Amino acid sequence: MGGRAWIGRSCCNVQCRDNLSRIPALQSILEELHAGFVSEAAHSVARQQDLAQLEQQLTQAEIPFLPFKGSVLSQCYPAPQLRTMGDTDFLIRGKDRLHCHQLMCSLHYTPKEDPGAVWTYSDGVVTYEIHSHMFYEPLANQVDYQSYFDQAWRFARPLLDTSRYELDEGFHFLYLMAHTAKHIINKGCGLRPFLDMVFFIQQQNRNMNWVWITQQLEELDLLAFTQTCFALCEKWFGVSMPISSSPLEESFFLEATEKVFADGIFGHINQQNRAAAIAKQVHRSRLPRSLAFLADTWKKIFPPYRDMRHVPWYAFVNHRPYLMPVAWSYRFLYCLVHKPKASTDRLADPYTHQEEIAARENLITSWGL
Repeated sequence: MGGRAWIGRSCCNVQCRDNLSRIPALQSILEELHAGFVSEAAHSVARQQDLAQLEQQLTQAEIPFLPFKGSVLSQCYPAPQLRTMGDTDFLIRGKDRLHCHQLMCSLHYTPKEDPGAVWTYSDGVVTYEIHSHMFYEPLANQVDYQSYFDQAWRFARPLLDTSRYELDEGFHFLYLMAHTAKHIINKGCGLRPFLDMVFFIQQQNRNMNWVWITQQLEELDLLAFTQTCFALCEKWFGVSMPISSSPLEESFFLEATEKVFADGIFGHINQQNRAAAIAKQVHRSRLPRSLAFLADTWKKIFPPYRDMRHVPWYAFVNHRPYLMPVAWSYRFLYCLVHKPKASTDRLADPYTHQEEIAARENLITSWGL
């Protein structure tokens, strides 16, 4: 019966494709989609082969590594090539950073070094993002997500005859929800993270303890957001998700659907998203708006050490917080001389875009964040 059903669906898909191809306006779209799939299929094979070779090198160098995000999620899709990705992410221990960097350079990957938690390497075809922290950006609340996800190695299983580790499915899911929340709060995201949720759960549900996951989501202040995402998945894809939620208001469903379809993969710099950063700070501060705006202005003039040390041209403050006044002075003079208008416009943003900021705050709240 299962085989007949699959054949029936396949025949229906072929017939539907043939019917669509007869519509002139859709023919070019179908051709573009097909070309994109072929290109992604070839890139997917190259990524898998390269990662297998790199795994051998990391194992020989005795560097433990933990893949997460795209390279793991793609294996949950009906065909891995359907899950697009621009790079391959994996986690290493902080103490292995220099050793790993030397290895990647010896293998002729070109580094694009960030002095923070993620370093990027590319050979022109395949790109790797190598993390020493899974999560290093606050959301619109006071939860310390970096410390929580720094527990990743406690939830990692070693594999035989390799230095590769495998992340516990429940912990990986928690990361996916925090990562999706980050993009919703920032510049938005398209359908891909929601497809990731559906396919990951369908593939790994038997390995996931939903009582524990729900408790952790509450601790991370992400339960309401997860329920919202699950409700959208149920309406969009006709699936049943493992955590129940209240029915979505129709106005929110239409607004969220329109935004997700408009935001590409990870959002765009546009009128709708331009207030995202300020709205995030205002929402996170829990202060009255006037005080939150003043706090935002102060932070722009005097960025904190935790932010400045990650900026390459202020790297001299890393491990030297006493040099922050030097960095602030240099930054102030540079902006005054080289981009005075852009700098004053940025300082004025909270006061000149109050409607957009309020709308963005409402969006954050409506998603359960």
